[in-house]
Amino acid sequence: MKTYYKVCHKNRYGITSINYYDLFHNLTLLYNLNQWTLPKIPNSKLFCFRSLGDARNFVRRNGIDSYAIYECVVKNPHSIKYIGSPHIYTKAINFWKHKDKKYEAPIGTISASSIMLTKLIEEKL
Repeated sequence: MKTYYKVCHKNRYGITSINYYDLFHNLTLLYNLNQWTLPKIPNSKLFCFRSLGDARNFVRRNGIDSYAIYECVVKNPHSIKYIGSPHIYTKAINFWKHKDKKYEAPIGTISASSIMLTKLIEEKL
């Protein structure tokens, strides 16, 4: 399987998705090493990057101070051009329900039906 890269948070909850850090609406995804993670929103996908350079560029361009980048393997990878708003619950739901494509995806974004983190590459806490 091809290796991809996932940017995450490491916090008191464990390893969580960098974009869906939303406990109020229960969208936070918890990842465990060597276990498959599935999306919580029906008919949605998870996101990762095709290269370590793309993952690092995402961190740098978004001014993310605390992060962890993991190698991962994925099921059903597809390059994408657009995403919904990852931080606003209703926009995230509408993106997947109505394919409301509002925002250009970061360079190198891959969508997948599930993701398995396999190795920590770098972190800044």
